[in-house]
Amino acid sequence: MSHFPCCITNFPQGWPKFTQHTFVTTDGGSTVVVASLVPSVLKLASAQVVVVGSYPFADGASVECKSSNALKLQIRIPAWARHATLNGKPASNGTLPAVDS
Repeated sequence: MSHFPCCITNFPQGWPKFTQHTFVTTDGGSTVVVASLVPSVLKLASAQVVVVGSYPFADGASVECKSSNALKLQIRIPAWARHATLNGKPASNGTLPAVDS
């Protein structure tokens, strides 16, 4: 038992706040920003974006996008990512590259 019982009861409160900011949509849904690589699914009227992986408990993650309309997808590459790839090509860490789908 911790000497700080508030830590035990309040610790899980951060996870929902962290995950609710995984995606940001703009321009009426024509642009989607993947802000965090936590496993999640975003369903829009004409698109679905899925983040698969074990982040933040492991370093690997992949983003899959299915869209029936033109969609601009931006993926935040964390500064700590040393060997990130985007569509099989190296991606610079600490950037927010765009991918048209």
